[in-house]
Amino acid sequence: MHTFALIAMSVGIAALIGGITNHLAIKMLFHPRNAVYIAGRKLPFTPGIIPKRKDEIAESLGQVVGDYLVTSEGLAGLLRQPEFQSRIENRLRAVLQELAREDRSLKEWLTDKLGEEEAERVSEQVEAGLVHGTDRLMQWLVEEKGVLQRPLEAWLPGDAESRKEEWSRRLADLLVKELSRQLLSPSGAHLIRSLADKLMDQAGGVLGMLAGIFMDPDRMVQKVQPVVLETLHSPEVRSALAEFIRQQWDRIEKKTPEEAIRYFAEGEPADVLRGWVRKRVPWRRWVDEAASRPISSWAAPIMPKLEEKLPRAVERGMDVAASQMDKIVRALDLPALVGQQVKHFPVEQLEQIVLAVSGKEFRAITWLGAVLGGMIGLLQAVLFTVMR
Repeated sequence: MHTFALIAMSVGIAALIGGITNHLAIKMLFHPRNAVYIAGRKLPFTPGIIPKRKDEIAESLGQVVGDYLVTSEGLAGLLRQPEFQSRIENRLRAVLQELAREDRSLKEWLTDKLGEEEAERVSEQVEAGLVHGTDRLMQWLVEEKGVLQRPLEAWLPGDAESRKEEWSRRLADLLVKELSRQLLSPSGAHLIRSLADKLMDQAGGVLGMLAGIFMDPDRMVQKVQPVVLETLHSPEVRSALAEFIRQQWDRIEKKTPEEAIRYFAEGEPADVLRGWVRKRVPWRRWVDEAASRPISSWAAPIMPKLEEKLPRAVERGMDVAASQMDKIVRALDLPALVGQQVKHFPVEQLEQIVLAVSGKEFRAITWLGAVLGGMIGLLQAVLFTVMR
């Protein structure tokens, strides 16, 4: 009986030692978090293996992820998979359909999603981007295309010469028609009466006195108006007006927009043009008006066309992204990115994740240590009993 108690005690103590040893070994992966000092000397195996080697683990993990797990070839292949493209297409279609039913304005929607301050900042950024884009367009037209240095005749179509005569005649006819309308109006009659009064005043002497006595201003207007109108509609006057317009046209078309801007405004022509465009293109008002409209008002009408073109757009977008995946991965620098994330990841959360995933295996290792310890204790007890 004494022998069996000795064997049982030996097995129990050895199993306990084996289980505790494995349990401590597992705990020492994460504990202690920091180095422990006694009398100015650091205790061995402190901090734990993972806290001590966290930077090295982060660098190695980042290298493994960048070189073997998340590669440009793998990502490009994923983007080209029909199943992946189908999921993207379905997700985008759901978003578009949701927008087509959205009764809130874009401003209200952004305020709900981002907050009032952030929504206002987005609106200001959109306006600034549009203004910047317009300025860049003006700069490109001025510097690259030289629009301010090109004479006006360069902007006219190739058959401008044949059209000059026609346009000159049309302008002359329009001018005659407008002048006739003005002369037949009350203001035109008043103008003729004023001219007649000035002529009589300038005549002076006996002639002026007789004209003032015997000539009625109203009758003079009735006499003068038909003569002036007949003269305006005469072929000679029309031809003279057309020739005058043609001469002025020939003179103006040799000028450049830069010369015209310098003549009418002060400052550098490019700056004047940019300022003029900014005043004529009210991006702020347009952005506010667009943001104040219900999303469905502009999304619903174009929804059928968008849904029709969505599969092709997704396919082309994924192809473009896949073809540029090498550059994207290099720009992201995944090894460094993963390494930085792991370095800043709390050890406590890392321990929780590892235990949640491998808790059963760790407990099995603890029990395995107890079983192996018990077997060793049993062997020792048997050998001690036999030898005794």
